[in-house]
Amino acid sequence: MAVYDGKKQAQEELLNVAAYCVQSALKAPQITGRVELEFKIITGEDLNPFVEAFGLLSSIAAFHAISLLSYSKAVAAGQPPVLLLIGGKNLRKSELAWDCGGCGFATCKELNKYAGGIEPDISAEARGPFCVWKALDYGTCCDWACAQAWHHNITNRVEMASGWAARAIGYLPECDIVRGL
Repeated sequence: MAVYDGKKQAQEELLNVAAYCVQSALKAPQITGRVELEFKIITGEDLNPFVEAFGLLSSIAAFHAISLLSYSKAVAAGQPPVLLLIGGKNLRKSELAWDCGGCGFATCKELNKYAGGIEPDISAEARGPFCVWKALDYGTCCDWACAQAWHHNITNRVEMASGWAARAIGYLPECDIVRGL
């Protein structure tokens, strides 16, 4: 028999929940089935650069300041969050040939030509333009990850702020979009 510190054990179990969230995102239904996902799970001292980035980015938008406050408070209390980064690849190109116009271009070919001819801003939290169908698929994958976190009664919102901070730090550079859960 053993006696466990409940708070410590709960904190350690957050890594398992993050893994379940990854599994859910990978199993989410997709309309196109063409979105490639990448994941990073960040915790402990590796969150410090995120807190610093939130501080630097807080002058840009209030939601960065809110993230700075929440992450700083959790880290100071000895209960650092587990941050799951969800990156989407291959959203800037459409091989679907659906020509729906949802991306703002009349045809998929026009989207591909334009997107292939510009160098995306590497500091931007999302590098468009995107195929709208692939963007919907990416969002669904993020939603499924959130649903899994909800199932475990864990805060479950996808946030732009941590995705933006991840970009600033250099996480998932090959992805067209990054969000954090």
